[in-house]
Amino acid sequence: MVTTVLVLLIASFAQINKEDRKEIVLLIITSQVTLMGSALGFYFGKES
Repeated sequence: MVTTVLVLLIASFAQINKEDRKEIVLLIITSQVTLMGSALGFYFGKES
């Protein structure tokens, strides 16, 4: 979560055009969701 906020702040204040900013944010959010999904699946799959 912290990395997502930091990347969003850096991308918004840096001199990056809108298309590149959108691509960076998409990559970060996709990887964060994948990692959280894997962790939750491992945790809840282990209990059953």
